[in-house]
Amino acid sequence: IVFLVLAATAFFLGLPLYQSGLSAGSDLTFHLARLEGLYRSLKSAEGSGHFPVRIQSGWLDGYGYAVSVFYGDIFLYFPAMLRAVGFTLEEAYKAYVECVNIATVFIAFYAFRRITRDDIAAMAGSVLYAGCAQRVAITYRAMLGSASGMGFYPLIVAGFYLLFTEDVESKEYKRIWVLLTTGYTGILMTHMLSCLMVGVYCVLLCIVMLKKVLRRNTLLELTKAAGMAVLWNLWFLVPLLQYMLTEKLKINSRIADETQIEDY
Repeated sequence: IVFLVLAATAFFLGLPLYQSGLSAGSDLTFHLARLEGLYRSLKSAEGSGHFPVRIQSGWLDGYGYAVSVFYGDIFLYFPAMLRAVGFTLEEAYKAYVECVNIATVFIAFYAFRRITRDDIAAMAGSVLYAGCAQRVAITYRAMLGSASGMGFYPLIVAGFYLLFTEDVESKEYKRIWVLLTTGYTGILMTHMLSCLMVGVYCVLLCIVMLKKVLRRNTLLELTKAAGMAVLWNLWFLVPLLQYMLTEKLKINSRIADETQIEDY
């Protein structure tokens, strides 16, 4: 019953996708350009070893733009592969958004199940979270990075809840870092601004809960979570930091302001 309710929730959340055309959204053109640019860069790099894609060559009149350096796109390889086997850009985009809905529903259920240890409570939490007005609004206003990142928020919530409530000597306690590392990695790979905001709130939470944070096992789990999150994402963080520290970047250049960078 729980599975059927969750599946039905994911289905109904995707209803706007089951019609022709795309709803206009504030970031639609940008994310369509990212998806198509990733597909074309992979296609043009066949046999030349340009994987993963760092600079999408089709942007800025063919000069290229390092969108893949500044904006995690590991999950966009799925719709890019759909483009490669013949799906249209619209179909590939819709398939990805539906996957975001499905993933959000089931990740939220898993996280709330870890917190409540009750299937019905976790199901209710998942339906309320995945169906909340804010998440649905940003999904269909084509704020794709933010919507994708929201799928991983519950893992962070569950991780910190268990960190401060679970018995520090239990076997389960020594695996809490996996929740936090997976959550942070998912957010970083989808929406860096969300990752920054979540990080700030987690720091504030640790300050409020400082007495428990300073416990040996708790500190160890936090250290493992942070350390593994960095190690898992070095392939993304190193090029990002290299560009930010060594290159001259005109993020708010006239090109971006006046001619809409995504059009090129």
